[in-house]
Amino acid sequence: MSRVQATLQRKAPAEHAVLQLVKRKTRPNNPQAVLDIIDQFAWNTQWLVNIGDHKGAILDSAIQQHQPKLAKQMIDHAGVSHKVEVIQGTLQTSTEVLCSKGVQKVDFVFLDHVEHLYKQDLQYLMSSGFLTEGAVVVADNVLYPGAPDYRAYVANSKAFATQEHLTLVQYSKTMQDIVTVSEYLSPEDA
Repeated sequence: MSRVQATLQRKAPAEHAVLQLVKRKTRPNNPQAVLDIIDQFAWNTQWLVNIGDHKGAILDSAIQQHQPKLAKQMIDHAGVSHKVEVIQGTLQTSTEVLCSKGVQKVDFVFLDHVEHLYKQDLQYLMSSGFLTEGAVVVADNVLYPGAPDYRAYVANSKAFATQEHLTLVQYSKTMQDIVTVSEYLSPEDA
């Protein structure tokens, strides 16, 4: 093992452990089995920074940058690499990459990064014209660790119709969180 690999493994031991478990316990091209193993690991072995099974249901109904190589390996193993592309970078550089690939607007955004950047990043997407009218913006971890300025903004902005979903922090049975689902009504209402 190289020194770089050892350093990465020390920084993200849970992620490496779950990747190895996924590779041992599941067959390639079975996304549901991969998700099931990740959830079982996080519930029973070690907490992960992950959307989790409960919040995943909210995300599914509405429709990472820390370890992109691991994410790519997980995506490859799940057999969905032909559908999923990992773009690493800031929001501005990521939208530039998308534009270079012909994507001028998006109709769905999932915010699950640094919570204090949620509002700023949403406003960037709005001001750059990157959101289509009717776009859905889902934000995780709005209550814990918390994005109070974002929460107040989408709740009070005429540009959004927002629903809050009270849920639990991923892989917790007691700690509450909120996931918001906001529909972008119109740039003129902003």
